[in-house]
Amino acid sequence: MLDSGTRRVHVLAWRDFDDNEAGGSENHADEFMKRWQEAGLSVLHRTSHAAGLPAVAQRNGYDVVRRGGRMTVFPRVMGSELTGRMGDYDALVEIWNGVPWMSPLWCRKPRILILHHIHGPMWNQVFPAPLAALGRALETKFAPPFYRRTPTVTTSDDTQQELIE
Repeated sequence: MLDSGTRRVHVLAWRDFDDNEAGGSENHADEFMKRWQEAGLSVLHRTSHAAGLPAVAQRNGYDVVRRGGRMTVFPRVMGSELTGRMGDYDALVEIWNGVPWMSPLWCRKPRILILHHIHGPMWNQVFPAPLAALGRALETKFAPPFYRRTPTVTTSDDTQQELIE
């Protein structure tokens, strides 16, 4: 990335590595952000508030800003990025964890999407039927057309196949 002139990267993720409910996606994000910072990039991780953790912190050399609840984090981050409140950046990394950040609609800088898995039936485990159906439609029908020109990284062949289908 340094060869491309990228020096400052903002990474958007629904949950933080230090959150009690963190899992594989958050572990993966922490690892690549740590490596990018070690390679000389300035990395800002934007995520939701986690109980008992400060709103602003540093981890493994990169900055972490935890503001907004599980759903309010999305409009808060979009507003902050659009107004430049979190500083300038050269590239954006969106980690889509069920609910997309819709970065193709508001970010005009180079960006990539990281998608660990499609949530599908998991929506029913978290939300009542009408909201679960809305979540599935957002993830599989409404949002994907906006990402057709967005470079997308998956961490498994199965997820890649689901995206293609």
